[in-house]
Amino acid sequence: ANDDIIIEHLRQCILMGLGFSYQELGHYNDELNVFTDAARFFERYDSVMLVSCYRQIGLCYFYQNNADSSTFYCKKALDICMQTDDYQMICGTLYLYGICYRNTDKRKTLEIFEDANRIAYQHNTLSNFDAEIGQLFYEIKDYDSAFYYTNRALSSKTNKSSTGYYHKNLYRTLFRTCKAKGDFEEAAEYANDCISLFYKDNENDKIGNAFENYRKEIEAENQLYASKTKTITYILFALSIVAIFLIFTILYQKMMRRKESERLSAMQLAMHQKQSVQDNWLTNNKVFKKAVSLDKGIIEKSLVLSADDWKEFTNITNIVHNGFVLKLKELCPSLTENDIEACCCSKYGFSEKTIASLCGIEVRSFKRHRQRIMEKLGGDKGFYEMMKEL
Repeated sequence: ANDDIIIEHLRQCILMGLGFSYQELGHYNDELNVFTDAARFFERYDSVMLVSCYRQIGLCYFYQNNADSSTFYCKKALDICMQTDDYQMICGTLYLYGICYRNTDKRKTLEIFEDANRIAYQHNTLSNFDAEIGQLFYEIKDYDSAFYYTNRALSSKTNKSSTGYYHKNLYRTLFRTCKAKGDFEEAAEYANDCISLFYKDNENDKIGNAFENYRKEIEAENQLYASKTKTITYILFALSIVAIFLIFTILYQKMMRRKESERLSAMQLAMHQKQSVQDNWLTNNKVFKKAVSLDKGIIEKSLVLSADDWKEFTNITNIVHNGFVLKLKELCPSLTENDIEACCCSKYGFSEKTIASLCGIEVRSFKRHRQRIMEKLGGDKGFYEMMKEL
């Protein structure tokens, strides 16, 4: 019985070789039949060979675009692998399991490949997924990660003995990644590296020429990028100048407004001080002091008015009331000093009795005096009203 099992084991291994041949020919249905029969046998006798059968069945379904069946069999192979210590086999099965999602969910494939890669690095197996992970990151447009993993694959000791084809693919990914990142100079360097491998292997010149065209395209884009950068630099410089000009304009206007505010404040202070001085002059003037006293019914016998006192009084009145005396003289040049003095007293609203007493005349005499002044001025209004308006 053991001999029969050994013979059947050898027969199934030979048939599996035939199944691999069917795969090369693209006869996937025949391949499925071969590996399905082999799997039924190895389910009882050889778990390692069973993993190979499940892997090939899953790969065959993958080529037939049957994602569900492909995932199912690769998962069965993985479950068996995870119960062993064969990390090389675990990594290989994880790779096939990740491939099942390659066309439908790149991020899922990336997650599986990263798990496999961690196991490979942790247990120092010959498997290396850096190149595949880099390519996946490129496809999902994570260019920094794509550059990191692809460059690590290129510098990996495991891949030093890899074929030129493998390295060409790495250079292609680095070329495309750098181009997508906008690093055209580095992209051109990787293009040159790839071209060198084409010529080194004496491959078809058309391939080398095609990549040469890529390199020239990169150089053209590099020049265009430099031109755009230069233009943007000029624009930013111009905007900076405009911004600086606007800032200085705003600061200048703010400074001018502050100066204008200070000037107005100074003017108001000066006017206030001027008014205080004028009020002080007026209250200290003997004519004004005596008039106020008389208006209040107080007789100030000690205040004897002189011609200088009256002159000072008219001058102060002219200043306090914005040229009042000058307006009077302009309106009627024939007014006498006595007329002007009477008008100045009337400007402050003193009573007729007070003004008559200041001038040293009777009230009736002041009224006649006032009437003569009105005739000279030619006004049709009352005397006090006219004085207020001037």
